[in-house]
Amino acid sequence: MDGLVLDKVESNSVNVVGSNFGLGIFPTRSRGWAAAHRVLKDDGLLVITAWDEKSANFGWFDGIAELYNAAGKDGDEPMPPPSLIAGTDKERVLKELQAAGFRDVKVYHTAHTIVFDDPKGMLQANMSNPATSKFLERLTKEQIESALTACMEKDTEANFYEAEASSGATSTDPFADGRPRLIPFAAFSILARNHFPICFKHLKHRDAMNEAFTNEKWSAHAQTYKAVAGALTTRWATDALQVAHHQILPLLAKHSTETFHFLDVGCGPGFLTFEFMRRYLNNQDQTNLRITATDLSDGMLDQLKQTLQEDSMLNQFASKVTTVQMDGLVLDKVESNSVNVVGSNFGLGIFPTRSRGWAAAHRVLKDDGLLVITAWDEKSANFGWFDGIAELYNAAGKDGDEPMPPPSLIAGTDKERVLKELQAAGFRDVKVYHTAHTIVFDDPKGMLQANMSNPATSKFLERLTKEQIESALTACMEKDTEANFYEAEASSGATSTDPFADGRPRLIPFAAFSILARK
Repeated sequence: MDGLVLDKVESNSVNVVGSNFGLGIFPTRSRGWAAAHRVLKDDGLLVITAWDEKSANFGWFDGIAELYNAAGKDGDEPMPPPSLIAGTDKERVLKELQAAGFRDVKVYHTAHTIVFDDPKGMLQANMSNPATSKFLERLTKEQIESALTACMEKDTEANFYEAEASSGATSTDPFADGRPRLIPFAAFSILARNHFPICFKHLKHRDAMNEAFTNEKWSAHAQTYKAVAGALTTRWATDALQVAHHQILPLLAKHSTETFHFLDVGCGPGFLTFEFMRRYLNNQDQTNLRITATDLSDGMLDQLKQTLQEDSMLNQFASKVTTVQMDGLVLDKVESNSVNVVGSNFGLGIFPTRSRGWAAAHRVLKDDGLLVITAWDEKSANFGWFDGIAELYNAAGKDGDEPMPPPSLIAGTDKERVLKELQAAGFRDVKVYHTAHTIVFDDPKGMLQANMSNPATSKFLERLTKEQIESALTACMEKDTEANFYEAEASSGATSTDPFADGRPRLIPFAAFSILARK
């Protein structure tokens, strides 16, 4: 079976998953991490090996890749260094596994000098490796053999000494001296436990979302989310399509005679879908453009459809939009290689197991298709709030209770982590743009209540009171807004227990990434 899918293994059925240079060498290994995570029982163990990208063998093939690129023509796409595809470093593999939902990740590095008493056999084994066949498109067998031989000889030099060079008949066989070759290799042995972070426990079902992310819970929150998040997340929907515009236009031009398909994953009330419609649907003939808006929540899709009916500009193109309720981490109702652009505005990017979503998006995109996503910066103000509440939650626990990790590390990201996750999922040309917006909340109390009713907040109520959480959120909002408000002197007036009784709007800074990537 395909190790990146493990479709013949039941979920939550395995105690230990092992892989010796198996899962670790795939360009899309994040799919393998997700599959391993699915089949492992809770607290199950992952035991894998993966090549150090600086190991001797990658030095050989990175050099051959340079020869391959040099033999190309102008306009040919360069081959990336194999070390960046099938190799790793300790930080990258650690972050990949954490992103897939593993915990207690431990990475051990070992180096071994291997004695090859049949170096010619080693050379031929590398020549017959299926991964080598790509090089033969531009290089001759002799060129590759010569390069490999030179690398092997160079790497073995440090491990062989003699008083003087051996004399004898000259031979065209570089291994005619009969000496073994001693070559240094380096790799990682990695252990990790299967366990979802405590604030997003994983349900025991293959395609289930985290317990905070259910159709019922987000449908109940949909109307509130639309009312409050409209002022917030639409800014990044605009940013994302703005930075993607000059990549989307050529894709649209290519599909003047065939259907162009835009897929919005985790569409919510439709902010990204509507921005796409306003930009690319107009009075010109757009008969070949269709939009599929998907969300786990029927309630969110109902909000989207309501706006389509009520907005006169959008309504004229409503027939272009199809709504589908589905799990965005699986996209099981979307055919492979069927989508030109996959978009997601704070949808895929907020999941603890978002690597599954990257793999699903990669599957449904056509070759050269475009991924356009937004994801919260882990240092954005909103994560500062909830990281602080997580600290209160942990302080209220008992001895032996597992601590809640900072939400910023689960649902947020940094530029390097998201870039490496997407590269690991098989994407190329990944570009990460950072934007910050100060949002004016003219109803700060409504913002507070929206956060309290957010399904992700419910976990905190297991140890903290509603009043404790509201007090902490209010303090954070007031602190963040201080830098954006000035007055000559403090306003006088009756003292109120309502922190927002002054009627002032609150101006709060948020930060996020707009990310583009190609299949």
